[in-house]
Amino acid sequence: MICNGPVSGTRRNGRLAKPTIRTFLADGSPFMLALLGRILAKNDRILLIGSATDGQRAVRSASTLHLDLAVLDLHMPGLDGAEATRLLKDLPNPPTVFVVSSDDSFAARTRSLALGADAFVVKSMELAPELHAALKSFFTDDFAAQKAKLAHHVMNENASRRKIPSHPHEAEHHQRALNKVSTDCDSRRHERLSAEQTK
Repeated sequence: MICNGPVSGTRRNGRLAKPTIRTFLADGSPFMLALLGRILAKNDRILLIGSATDGQRAVRSASTLHLDLAVLDLHMPGLDGAEATRLLKDLPNPPTVFVVSSDDSFAARTRSLALGADAFVVKSMELAPELHAALKSFFTDDFAAQKAKLAHHVMNENASRRKIPSHPHEAEHHQRALNKVSTDCDSRRHERLSAEQTK
């Protein structure tokens, strides 16, 4: 089940579970997609909500699935992981992005981090422990509070936008109403001062 709102946790064995990390995987290799899925599934906070074999679909999905985490292969057909990261980080509420690659060169690491990757993880024998270490580093125990704060901020912004008239005539009417209120207040203030002076 996909939830569009922030997840504050569900009860497991009578205890409140830690918040879910909504995760999307993208890798050019179906084998690596399955491996990454198995590795991440060992963390009970991970909710795998989608996968792709190219960066373009990962970017499209991120705008509708409200991701917390995107794990992207660096070398993918069409749009590679570094470019996909750059596009994801341009979103209003960008997810955390881990770039994974068998290319451990300085150039690959530097380019990925420069384009916004939060972590660069090498596909090696240490892939599983490094991924779990990155998760522990970026998704701390106050993750639920962070998600709730972000949701509250977005809700307030949306409410503010709804209060601003968008049509020119509506804006003019809104301004006239404000002017009338201001004029009425000034008139009452003037009447009150005049009455006090005649006493």
